[in-house]
Amino acid sequence: MTRQRPIIQRNFKYFPIVYFVLGAVWILATNGIVTDESHAYTIYLSFTLFLSISSWLLYLGITRSIAERKKTEEKLRQTQQDLADAIREQQGFIFKYVKEGDKFIHVLCDGQLLSKVGLTPELVLGKTITEIFLQATDERRAQLHDYYSRAWDGEIITFEMTALNGLTLYATLRPVRIDGVVTAVIGSCVDITERKASEEMLLKSEKLSIVGQLAAGVAHEIRNPLTSIKGFLQIISPKEEHRHFHEIMLSEIDRVEEIIREFLFLAKPQQRNYQKQDINHLLQSVVTLFEPQALLNNIQIKALIPSEPKMMECEANHLKQVFINVLKNAMESMASGGIISISVTGKENSITIQFTDEGCGIPTERLNLLGEPFYTTKQKGSGLGLMVSYKIIEQHKGSIAIDSKLDEGTTVNITLPLNASQSLALA
Repeated sequence: MTRQRPIIQRNFKYFPIVYFVLGAVWILATNGIVTDESHAYTIYLSFTLFLSISSWLLYLGITRSIAERKKTEEKLRQTQQDLADAIREQQGFIFKYVKEGDKFIHVLCDGQLLSKVGLTPELVLGKTITEIFLQATDERRAQLHDYYSRAWDGEIITFEMTALNGLTLYATLRPVRIDGVVTAVIGSCVDITERKASEEMLLKSEKLSIVGQLAAGVAHEIRNPLTSIKGFLQIISPKEEHRHFHEIMLSEIDRVEEIIREFLFLAKPQQRNYQKQDINHLLQSVVTLFEPQALLNNIQIKALIPSEPKMMECEANHLKQVFINVLKNAMESMASGGIISISVTGKENSITIQFTDEGCGIPTERLNLLGEPFYTTKQKGSGLGLMVSYKIIEQHKGSIAIDSKLDEGTTVNITLPLNASQSLALA
């Protein structure tokens, strides 16, 4: 929109004519009034007075016009600054782009989230999608270009995208129309990483609840006949040629019983009785338990566990079960042997236990599925062991983080608060 100029500026071309007319009228009026001998002198003085008054009035008008213009420009500058500050300080980021030829050029971009995704306004302004997202795949850039094109055609576009640093963003593109024609598109992005994590936790909790309800009915129905079958098998003395099959049956029954125990853990409400325990001692006892089996499988356990006690409020047997599950999974992934490293690091109010193996690893696309009911990467696994571990750590208000590379190994980080009962009370 074109800004109006002040009246004095708009009509300045008429000033000489108006000035001449007013001067002529003044002289004629003076000539008609004055009739004495000093006629010429009086007219001269009168015209001089006219010039002085009119110049003063003209000066006042121009000065006032300049003052009003400066005041308007200052208000405009302040408004622009307020808008820029508001955009810069908002938690997400806002951007604007226009179309030049067949390219979309960004003409505005700012917001606190911008730095979190590795960008700055200077890296975005005047640039195209291809120039901004140099490290993105061609497929990803083509998808963004499609969103931009559809928004330029008049659609309101919303989509989720994952930044290169792992943040999940929710983006909206809204076309700006002037006289029915799209002249620009305003976009906004917000970080929904925490919300997505909360949704996944809620979904996992719902699955745990369903599995628990299923377990309550199934486990009790299976446990009693299974106990009878195992008892009779142990009484029967098989022939030598059948002894191998007899051992296999007993082994498989043991495995079924283990699954039932895990079912019952999920189904049965767990009474939380937190007591002060030395977490270093708990971990060392589990390592000692596994060392003989590790030697038989050509596996070396290197445990860097501090000798001084690290007291924390916990359910000792439950945490032991978690450590056993993690170590067991690590050993089963190392068919050719190797090293399992265990380290303990502590902060003022928490402790982190890290398990690192040299096993077969887990594909990246499957990491998010770990802990799901009945999902397992093992041939004979049930998927319940890790699920139970997640539940125990969750009850202790801790967290489990798993990182893995295929054919290189897996790292499991278990972080626990030193005062679990207090964390529970504050939750």
